[in-house]
Amino acid sequence: MKCQLLLFFLVLSNSIQAQYNCMDPQATNYNAAASINDGSCLYNATYYALAVKDSFANALSEISGMVYWNGKLYAHADSGNPAIVFETDTTTGTITKEVFLQGVNNVDWEDIAQDNTHFYIADVGNNAGDRTDLRIYKFPKATIGPAYYDTVWANEIEIIQFSYPDQVNFASNPYNTPFDCEAIAFRNNALHLFTKNWTLGACVHYTIPNTAGNYTAVRIDSINTLGTLITAADFASNKQLMMIGYQNAGTAECALWYIYDFDASDSIFIKGNKRKITLGDALLLGQVEAICFADSNRGFASNEHFNPIAPVDVAPKLYGFGTKNWFPYQINTRVEEVFIPDFQLLTKVEGNSIRLYFSLEKAEQIHISLFRSKGRKLRERNFHLQAGKQRLSFEDLDLPAGMYQVLLQNGSGLKKISKIFFEKR
Repeated sequence: MKCQLLLFFLVLSNSIQAQYNCMDPQATNYNAAASINDGSCLYNATYYALAVKDSFANALSEISGMVYWNGKLYAHADSGNPAIVFETDTTTGTITKEVFLQGVNNVDWEDIAQDNTHFYIADVGNNAGDRTDLRIYKFPKATIGPAYYDTVWANEIEIIQFSYPDQVNFASNPYNTPFDCEAIAFRNNALHLFTKNWTLGACVHYTIPNTAGNYTAVRIDSINTLGTLITAADFASNKQLMMIGYQNAGTAECALWYIYDFDASDSIFIKGNKRKITLGDALLLGQVEAICFADSNRGFASNEHFNPIAPVDVAPKLYGFGTKNWFPYQINTRVEEVFIPDFQLLTKVEGNSIRLYFSLEKAEQIHISLFRSKGRKLRERNFHLQAGKQRLSFEDLDLPAGMYQVLLQNGSGLKKISKIFFEKR
């Protein structure tokens, strides 16, 4: 009986401490008592204007995918174009390098993804649903040299082949198949595929390994995108997925589908907040085909040349976007309202910043420092603060993934240390 009572109180305690519900204050069903996000948030209609950077050169008039790496964008065009990855400037869109992939055909390149060491080119376009040669080309970033014209040799390129587990019919059915895909992204040592469902059903999320081989993709979950055909996707390191696409009807409404605050599992659409953000029509924006994060709160998007009928003629453009309007929000913290005993340090990572929260019983001099795990000092600041609750920060940090330490020291020499882990994609 005692054991049963103990088990009952443990379960009751856990149920009180962990409340699953909507944690986003912007949602119409926000629950302030929630401590674990369950993906149930609902939102009013949201509209957003992409910031125009500049136009792309003709070589990228059919731009279909891009990623941000080392201060540059790496982009490619889709079917029938040369097997070339173009390095471009992030402000003007000017091409600064052309990287040719030897021995590779551009059957229908639709997106590009990356991890810390490799690029992945997705030759996965399947408008008719009849392809049996779906593949992704993987090659090391280190093969790209300083010359304007560069080559990735055939022996440096790995091939990842795959098929869909739920496709049994391969008869040609142009623009009426659920097995087209134009969006891939890297996360959790796997490649994530998000389908462009021409039948106006759900966008389905699959995963495959990121190593060479021939695989059957694993179906994870799906999302009803309300008619938006998903054309590109990318993850940010702090639990964000941004997808972009357009509707194949009317004025071709363009939209972002923003999924965020999911957990460490692959069930992104189940666990994360799901928000449609309307951008406008393709008549003004063009057919949006590529998107990527540059860091945890900003990124780039682009459209291919769009000329469906005269006089509509939209050049391929480079756009910028940001996510600070929506995330990160204060996740079960409302830190200023939480009681923090005198000189107890609470730290929180928000994008590229570290927030420090503590309290002081009296006015005094405070010193804060940021160290690598091996002891090298990276930043330090001094403050003279009044008594009460305090909030300080290290901003605009560009740090590799790894363990860091924050040191807080008061005028009496009392020290508090907090360990921080920065996670990179």
